[in-house]
Amino acid sequence: MTAKAAAPEIPAPVGFGSLLSSSWWVVRSLFGTLMKVMLAVVAVEWLIFVLVLAVAESDSPGFAVAFAALLPLVVRVTLGGLGVALGATIIADSLAGEAVSARAAVRSCRPLMRELLAAALFGALLGMLIVFASQGAGLLFLPLFYGPPLIAQVIALEARPFQMATARVREMGRGQLARIFGYLLFVAVLIGLIVAVVPRLIASPAEGLGEAGQLGVFVLLSVVLSAVALAFFAAVSTVAYFDLRARFENYGPDDLKAERGS
Repeated sequence: MTAKAAAPEIPAPVGFGSLLSSSWWVVRSLFGTLMKVMLAVVAVEWLIFVLVLAVAESDSPGFAVAFAALLPLVVRVTLGGLGVALGATIIADSLAGEAVSARAAVRSCRPLMRELLAAALFGALLGMLIVFASQGAGLLFLPLFYGPPLIAQVIALEARPFQMATARVREMGRGQLARIFGYLLFVAVLIGLIVAVVPRLIASPAEGLGEAGQLGVFVLLSVVLSAVALAFFAAVSTVAYFDLRARFENYGPDDLKAERGS
């Protein structure tokens, strides 16, 4: 028998390797709860995408192209940001020994929804500008704008307004933000490539299913992989947030339990 992997210490300072291993441990430990939230987020994103395509096809070509390109991007980053915040709440409560559920996470974030939505829309604006400035290349690291990372965690876990959360991240991240940004950028590009490439590689050989079957396989794989990727990015950005707090104010597991304890 293989021994069960020991739980990592979170919050604690992490390097790149321990950030990835700790985040993957978090996702595996909370897979069911995180996936309920992330599948709901991705399903809404796809539904809006389909509706946008339907509206765009019935309108003038110039408007259709702009509408079909712009709105799904804004919706994807905005919903991704809310998913990251909900995931951070689930992860923090679990690490603190509290009972977790998708419903409890929504209930916890509801009073902060205005601030979380403001942050998520700010991330969507940044993402949109980068995607257009890079002529589409920014789509590969779009998760980097979900939340945005660290800001969403401060709002969700410390109940701070958006502007104060931004200042708090700058304060905690003094001398550390470049390192954390590099970590998050790598993870964002990695999961962006996986979500973009893997469904196509698997769906393409399924010619025997016909066009409708191939499309069904592609959409199903895209939804599931996007949900897993969102859960993992929520875990990575939350562990990174705890890294900053651990280095800035010697914040540890006991402090988290006292802060999140019911």
